[in-house]
Amino acid sequence: EETVSEAATAPPATLAELGTFTVTLNKAAMAKLGVRISAKPFQAVPLHVVGVQCGGLVSEWNGANPTRMVEVGDDIISVNGVEASCEDLYKELAQVGEISFVVKKRSPRRSD
Repeated sequence: EETVSEAATAPPATLAELGTFTVTLNKAAMAKLGVRISAKPFQAVPLHVVGVQCGGLVSEWNGANPTRMVEVGDDIISVNGVEASCEDLYKELAQVGEISFVVKKRSPRRSD
C-alpha cells in the first residue's frame, strides 16, 4: 500500500526558509514515484526534476505539503543518504520501502 509518511504534517515554511528539504515516502512494490528526472549517465549529482505526474507518490506528497512541493526545476541532491553518482541515486529511488530524498529548490530567478 502506498502512503505518505508522517512528515506530511510538517509545519509550513517559506521557500527562503527551506532551501532544501527532505521528502520521505513509503513505496510499495509496483508503486510509481511519479517524477521524471533528467541526468546524464555517470554525471555527479544532482538529478533534475523535469516533471511531476498526477497519481504518483510525489504528487500525493505535494498535495499534503503545499509549502514543500517537489516541482519542475528542483534538484534531488541525495537519496537515502547516498550522494554519489546519478546512477546510484536512480538505484535508491527504485527501491521498495521507505525512500527519503533531499530536494534543493530551484532559484526563483530566471536565467534568461
